[in-house]
Amino acid sequence: MIGYYPVEVDGPSMMPTLYNGEKLLVQSITEPENGDIIVLRIKDPHTGETLELVKRVIGIPGDSFYYDEESNLILNGEKVTEEYLLKDGDFITESNINTRTIPFNLRDVARIGSDYICGPTDECEIPSGYYFVMGDNRGVSHDSRSFGLVHKDEILGKIVLKRESFFKWVKIK
Repeated sequence: MIGYYPVEVDGPSMMPTLYNGEKLLVQSITEPENGDIIVLRIKDPHTGETLELVKRVIGIPGDSFYYDEESNLILNGEKVTEEYLLKDGDFITESNINTRTIPFNLRDVARIGSDYICGPTDECEIPSGYYFVMGDNRGVSHDSRSFGLVHKDEILGKIVLKRESFFKWVKIK
């Protein structure tokens, strides 16, 4: 059975796509696709706190991925254009937006709990039932780079609509 429920963005991690306080409508699903914006519930491995987060799916089960030396996402052997990230020359007045993917060690993030699935510089294949997620505001996002891969059971649903005004909702791309 598919259900819908409302959520509100809490924090800057999805800027410039979604802003703090925006109202969203979530469709309950468990198998999102690359590029989908989802809501997930995880237990933070550092604090033990249960968190509900809004993130973008970067890799799905079976995908191989890595980030090259210029911070480009290479997915299944091809460079991915992440249009939702700010491009050079774009300007936003928010003070804490950083969409550049800071280089990181894949071994530290491509893990399930404390088990690593690849080496520090390897191309990683995402195992069945797991997803790699990140926020669009890469410099401030708490995502798979800090808590590892997300199991499908931790995914609550996909964001399908964003409220623009009291009576106007728009589809999320």
